[in-house]
Amino acid sequence: MSIRDLAAEVLDHPDDWMDKPNTFLGWAKPNDLIGSPQEERIVELLEAIKHRIPPHRVMS
Repeated sequence: MSIRDLAAEVLDHPDDWMDKPNTFLGWAKPNDLIGSPQEERIVELLEAIKHRIPPHRVMS
């Protein structure tokens, strides 16, 4: 499953979320991290949201 597919499954407005700076991603936009070494952090964050785990518990 792609990051965009996962975002669409988990979020109400995935396109907006992907294009806004995120505190859990060091204020980076998820779209800007796709293809970078930090891409896995987006997956970790979305999985936390999906499973209703507070992101600060899984994001280091």
